[in-house]
Amino acid sequence: MLWNLAAAAVLVVVAKRLQLRHGRQFWLYVMLYTAGRVWIEMLRIDAAEHIFGLRLNVWTSLITFAIATALFIRLGRNRQRPDPIWLPGRGPNSGGDEHEVSATNHPDVHQEISARCDEQK
Repeated sequence: MLWNLAAAAVLVVVAKRLQLRHGRQFWLYVMLYTAGRVWIEMLRIDAAEHIFGLRLNVWTSLITFAIATALFIRLGRNRQRPDPIWLPGRGPNSGGDEHEVSATNHPDVHQEISARCDEQK
């Protein structure tokens, strides 16, 4: 319980300081969770499958931690530009498609805006 709260606190602080994007916050969560699971699994004394002297659950957490670390680093290296807020072809400066309907090019919207401007005059 306490390690979950500590991991959540670390996740919030690191995510705010580093401004994690592109799924990096998720992979940081996976890293923190699996690190905690390794610690918990090493404390257990019940019977379990052992491979090379470690419990199978410990190996699973270690492998998951390694994958999460690799993806966290890879996603951080690949993305140097900010997240787009528009879908491809849907931005305000896009060429537009005759089938594309948005708030800026729909005729009813223009009529409503014109009517409101006339009312305010």
